[in-house]
Amino acid sequence: PHNIVWIFAIGWVAAEARSAPSRALLSAVILATVPGYFGEPWRELFVAVGLLMVVWVPTITLPRSLVPIIGRVAAASLYIYLTHWQVFPPLRDRFGPSAALVGALAAGVLAWTVTHHAVRLGGRVRQREARVGAAVGGVSAERASLV
Repeated sequence: PHNIVWIFAIGWVAAEARSAPSRALLSAVILATVPGYFGEPWRELFVAVGLLMVVWVPTITLPRSLVPIIGRVAAASLYIYLTHWQVFPPLRDRFGPSAALVGALAAGVLAWTVTHHAVRLGGRVRQREARVGAAVGGVSAERASLV
């Protein structure tokens, strides 16, 4: 984590940078820190351009048909990040980089979807248990949910 914390810091600062001078300073930090980090110039260019877009482009207009797909990938981005290192290399070695990219995205979206549904199901189970406990024990549902 200590090797990549600066990327999270850049994202955090980008979310808070409102003025042009603060965005310019952050852009300078991006341009000073990304080149050479990965040892792959095209990857560094891609990351730097993406970060600069986060800093300077407030919205991107998309065709309506792409919004659900892009939204799902965006929602799953942490899970994509957490799973890609297990999925991307073997798929790249066997099928090439394009298939590996699709596979890594799909694996992350699947992991997010399973987790998201499990969390929602767990919340419903807890609510049901609180209602049952309230009915059986005479405790209010609000109080039972605090237990």
